[in-house]
Amino acid sequence: MFTTFLSVAAGGAIGASMRYGLSLLIGGTMAWPLWAATLLANILGCAVMGGLAAYLMAHPQYEVWRPFMLIGLCGALTTFSSFTLDSFTLFDKGAYGTLVTYISLSVFSSLFVFFAAYYLVRLGMGVK
Repeated sequence: MFTTFLSVAAGGAIGASMRYGLSLLIGGTMAWPLWAATLLANILGCAVMGGLAAYLMAHPQYEVWRPFMLIGLCGALTTFSSFTLDSFTLFDKGAYGTLVTYISLSVFSSLFVFFAAYYLVRLGMGVK
């Protein structure tokens, strides 16, 4: 059980670092609004999680990687707490059109890419 905690912690450290790097890239280098980095992290994280979930379900011998990859890495990368803060900030500023667009894109595109990645990986493995 302790090794599972360490596995989740290690994956979380990597996922959080990836999320921070994405914020630096999007917010700093590309000069996009910070919420765009959160949106991209959520979409990317859901796509990775969908593909990994499909792969790990089809290959039970790699089940040991589930805590590291899904709970740790993807869990720290997807940042829905940041999503909530960004949503509140847009609401507080009265940017209601951007708020609705941001929430809609975050939820629907994340669901779409999760399903797409899941089934594409299964298809690539020849699993129906």
